[in-house]
Amino acid sequence: MLKKMTIAGVSLFSIIVGVNFYNTSEDKVVSTDFFDRKNPYSRKPASIGKGEVLVKKEEINKKVVGIENRIEKLATLKGCYTKKCEFSSVDSREYDLSVGQSLKKELLNFYEEVLTNEIVDERVSSIARDFLKISNGHVKEAALLLISTQGPSQENLDSIVNNVLEYHDANLVGLALMELEKYKDDQYEVSIKESFVNNFSTGSLMVKEALAKGLYRFVNEDSRNVYGDILESLPKGSRVRRNLKASLDRYDHRARL
Repeated sequence: MLKKMTIAGVSLFSIIVGVNFYNTSEDKVVSTDFFDRKNPYSRKPASIGKGEVLVKKEEINKKVVGIENRIEKLATLKGCYTKKCEFSSVDSREYDLSVGQSLKKELLNFYEEVLTNEIVDERVSSIARDFLKISNGHVKEAALLLISTQGPSQENLDSIVNNVLEYHDANLVGLALMELEKYKDDQYEVSIKESFVNNFSTGSLMVKEALAKGLYRFVNEDSRNVYGDILESLPKGSRVRRNLKASLDRYDHRARL
């Protein structure tokens, strides 16, 4: 069972950074906007605030080199799934678990590096999406944290929906729903609603229970009846039904205020 992670005694956090284009041939002030995510896993670094960040050419180059090094390390470790590497194990299952733990550690190191250096780069999202595909809950969790450092995109949303929400691990659903909160606008609403509806039909029991419990954050006037119909179709007395009813009651109470 996945546990809420703590990295080096520091609560996990994620930020979304808006950065203007810069000219790498000279020092230039880059306007950067930060905003907090309503996420119990997140915090905002005390050293970061709204304003301007001076980005120097050598610092930019260092970030690029850092990403390339991480890509190389992760690719090497991922290759250990298909070729024998130096991991002590007594059987193939233990070997795969060892590879997964090493990937998780490297992804979390990358996650911290991205946060520390305020990196916004499509390659970060691409790497995260690649490792979300791996059928190892610990790797998926670390990749989900990595993707949370980047802004929303349809590709990232599809990856979270297909590789996390439709995976069998209920412990990942809570983290996924936190990440999906930044996708709560018209551009992504249909994709999210379709995913939720599909999961209530085909997801594992524990995933459905976790989804129903956190659904209240995504219910709106347009989707209320859809989820209400799902509620009526669920077995009476089931935990999924109780959780979904609680989410809908919570929305209804908020809507009456």
